[in-house]
Amino acid sequence: MIVPLLALVVSSTGCVALYERKFDITVENKSSRPVTLWLVKEGGVSRPSWRSPEEIALMAELPKDEKFGAVIVDPNKVGENQIEGKFESNSFGVLRIYDGELDMNQILARSPGVLRKDMTLFPGKNHFVIADAPILKVEQLEPKP
Repeated sequence: MIVPLLALVVSSTGCVALYERKFDITVENKSSRPVTLWLVKEGGVSRPSWRSPEEIALMAELPKDEKFGAVIVDPNKVGENQIEGKFESNSFGVLRIYDGELDMNQILARSPGVLRKDMTLFPGKNHFVIADAPILKVEQLEPKP
């Protein structure tokens, strides 16, 4: 009965389609404070270069060949990045924007809300402008929401 059981396992797991997506990200920090940026993938299987701070904090050992981490964009500066990744149909890229220049512990302490904005990324050009306000204010210029 090993063969039927094996067939059941193979047929129940199926094949997951992966889509290659490329993002061209620009963040203009027009505020008077620095901001911390982090790219994450929501949904699907975790992928290198898209790991969240929460995933990294749980790792016993960090992969040596993997690039990840926060990027600081100082006031009146522009941050730019081009990145690609493999995504399942139920997953998408997110740019997390944190108010201030934060270390890992501070990043882990921030949930979406006043001091952290999670911006969904779309394949192609993504352009965000951060402005001064009593709270973190982010405007998405491209693509138009």
